[in-house]
Amino acid sequence: MSVITVPVGVVALLAAGTTFIVTSNLILYMMIGQVNRKLPENQQIPYFFSFSYPYVNRMATIKREYKRFYPGGCLQMTRTVLNVLGFVLMAAGAWHLSHFWR
Repeated sequence: MSVITVPVGVVALLAAGTTFIVTSNLILYMMIGQVNRKLPENQQIPYFFSFSYPYVNRMATIKREYKRFYPGGCLQMTRTVLNVLGFVLMAAGAWHLSHFWR
């Protein structure tokens, strides 16, 4: 039985990327909570996936309503930056991992 060792740098890149993406999703739930506090109960956005509320429309609605209720809010920009950084780190980790296994 052989043991495959992965460089620590690759693990760190993948872990940091995953952390940024998970944090971005937590910020999304914060945005939904803030928007739902301002909306009437029958118009509130569900926290989890629902077939009656398509995902693409849901994201557009969350962004639009957050911007309407919190014009100076920075959560959307923070979420976007965390997503971009997370995907860049994950891609860098995958790239290093692909070169490691050659």
